[in-house]
Amino acid sequence: MFYGADCDNIPLMLLNAMRGIPVYGGLIKNNSNLYNFLQNRKEITLIESSVKEYSKITRSKNEYVNLDFVVTNVRFRVDNNTTLHNYIRYNVGEPIENEDENTTYNTLFEDEIEVAPYSFRKLSNSKKNLYRNRKMLEIANKLMNPM
Repeated sequence: MFYGADCDNIPLMLLNAMRGIPVYGGLIKNNSNLYNFLQNRKEITLIESSVKEYSKITRSKNEYVNLDFVVTNVRFRVDNNTTLHNYIRYNVGEPIENEDENTTYNTLFEDEIEVAPYSFRKLSNSKKNLYRNRKMLEIANKLMNPM
């Protein structure tokens, strides 16, 4: 854990601590910067998904997808109006295995996006998918110290 960890930033904390996540099989928002980058890769085909305005990342025929999504920085900023903004810097790259078992990446794409600061709390407290959300809250409460 790190200083300032709470129920609202658990997903960001975990993403920042993880190694790269393979992009293959993931969903990507149509017409985003990452979508435009992946659309030009020969090993990737983007197909329409059942989720509105999102495409699924699949491989082109006879191609191998070896790209990982890596969160490199999470930061918060308060503007003059005391509004909290949450930014995530990420990159997509090809993993390079080292002898010491640490993975580094040949960065091919880098971007920064703004994420709603309380999106995890809104998701976990929504009435939609109530059982699943209750389980997420139980896990978060086990991992986090009381505030």
